[in-house]
Amino acid sequence: MPSWRLSHLSTDCSSVPATAGCCLVFAGIDATADRIVNALRDCTPAVFRVGLGDTYSYDVHGAVIDVTKSDHYQRLLNDLKRDGCAIDCIVHAFNLDGSSEESWSYDPAAMDKSLYSVLYLVQALGDRMPGHPITLNLLARHVALVLDGDKVCPERAVLTGISRVIPHEFANVTCRVLDVGDQATRPGRVGSWEEDIARDVVSESMDAQVAWRGSQRWIRIFEQVTPGNGTAPSVLRERGVYFVTGGLGGIGMAIAEHLAQAVQARLVLVSRRVMPPRANWASIIDAATDNELCTLIRRIERMETLGAEVLLACADIADQDQVREATLAAVGRFGAIHGVIHAAGVAGDSMITTKTRSSVAAVLRPKVDGTVELARAMQVFEPEFFVLCSSMSAVNGGVGQYDYAAANAFQDAFAVRMDGVGRTHYVSIGWAAWKEVGMAANMRLPAYLLAEKEQQLKSAIGTDEGVRALMAILADPLPHWIVSPRDLAGTLEAARPNSGLTGAVSRPLTPTNVQPRQELTTTYIEPDNQIEEVLVGVWQELLSIDRVGVADNFFELGGDSILIIRLHTMMRNQLPELMREVPLKLLFEHPTVAGIGAVLAERYEALHYAGEVKKMRETTLIMEVGEI
Repeated sequence: MPSWRLSHLSTDCSSVPATAGCCLVFAGIDATADRIVNALRDCTPAVFRVGLGDTYSYDVHGAVIDVTKSDHYQRLLNDLKRDGCAIDCIVHAFNLDGSSEESWSYDPAAMDKSLYSVLYLVQALGDRMPGHPITLNLLARHVALVLDGDKVCPERAVLTGISRVIPHEFANVTCRVLDVGDQATRPGRVGSWEEDIARDVVSESMDAQVAWRGSQRWIRIFEQVTPGNGTAPSVLRERGVYFVTGGLGGIGMAIAEHLAQAVQARLVLVSRRVMPPRANWASIIDAATDNELCTLIRRIERMETLGAEVLLACADIADQDQVREATLAAVGRFGAIHGVIHAAGVAGDSMITTKTRSSVAAVLRPKVDGTVELARAMQVFEPEFFVLCSSMSAVNGGVGQYDYAAANAFQDAFAVRMDGVGRTHYVSIGWAAWKEVGMAANMRLPAYLLAEKEQQLKSAIGTDEGVRALMAILADPLPHWIVSPRDLAGTLEAARPNSGLTGAVSRPLTPTNVQPRQELTTTYIEPDNQIEEVLVGVWQELLSIDRVGVADNFFELGGDSILIIRLHTMMRNQLPELMREVPLKLLFEHPTVAGIGAVLAERYEALHYAGEVKKMRETTLIMEVGEI
């Protein structure tokens, strides 16, 4: 279970090493932000503040951006670079406003200042400052429940999820979340509350998630516990009515089968999949042309032979009207809804550098919008429990999981916020991978990762283990759990950014694993300059292919979004000067040796010209000095 421990920060501003870099602070018009910015000015050589507005403006004293415009972040970094402002610390503090209101309702626009603002900022960093070491501090209020009375804002809690993903994809970025509570002073205490925050920002602390409550500094930890102590009675009703979203998916179906067997439940299985009429099921089974559909039908029929009743509902769980229709159909047939299992979700699978607002929104839809709409529809029925099937990605991140980690962090915070508000017990469960069912079990991976996946699944959660864990959690009053078959501390350490990515995808070029070039849509073309020769060598080593042509597409050769990170690193190592400011995004835009080679050739020409100009100026200066 997530927990918090008091921690001491010994660093003061006078002991922080002075750097030549600038601290870039994104902060709106807010008294809290003002005080922290002023404290930062005493800790860092230079602070450049960026405020909120409708149009872009910039001068030497500060800038204003529209958080919803991705190009504003690009323009800002361009202007700062032009003026010689070297950034090594960023404070994103657009989420410091607001008070601890008792009531809360979901505000999609709030995501603009959290999830999407950070996305656009990191994309701009990748494009304009690739490879430059950056510490990114995400400051916000109402991120976590640390002390009694804390109110959590799920739209801001997404910052905890994305902070675990960013360093996986940008090795030069260290990312932390600082949850800033209400200010407080202690009699006789030296220093102010805002100085504490400033010291933490400029410190070299590796604490990934920190919460300041007055003058107390807390860090997030995880405690290994057994929910319900293994003795609590079951909360399930005999013949209870249970509403399961993602009901035809792996985990949803596994839970439904347990409910059918344990209490002969009346089940409402909700899915976007349109099932054929029951009258056609027998002929579908006889035809046996669709194995997946036949398996689903047999599993539903088996639940019914166990004494369960099954109502199938086709609905987009994020659509208010469709959710209302599904819930009314459930109550119309069974008279009540006693419990909800929200197991619907869509995995994220693209890099931050290529994500768009629409692609992120698609991943958020079932877990964020779906959670909100489902909870709203259930208020009138007051189910006894409402389970959100979240994921460990919210705490350990992972490559390509920016949106998915955010969605799960939202669910975790939603359960914390809603539990205790009414009669329904809300609980979010951050599942590790399940062995036989679920996204991890069914995920399609490139061949080079299959062995690793198989090894990981050996120690994954078994279906029976997962169901038993769910039943134990339901008997416990806490609203947020993480279920992992392995020691969580070790799992999180193994998942630390940059700890294992290089080794996981690095395959040395040896006679035992080199593969011949496959037939491609392009013909083989040899490199015709030194840059292309270096690039071909890197690609051949990474992909373990004996011949790579300059027109061959990286992704057609077997590359993917994980390998391309490794490719970018290897290219930087081989061509450090040319690759110094080449963002990862360019490899997606130019996925051939010839394409990216042409970009690097232009950079070579520019650098060579700049070098010649510098020599000419130095020669002229020597001549002038000699004449003097």
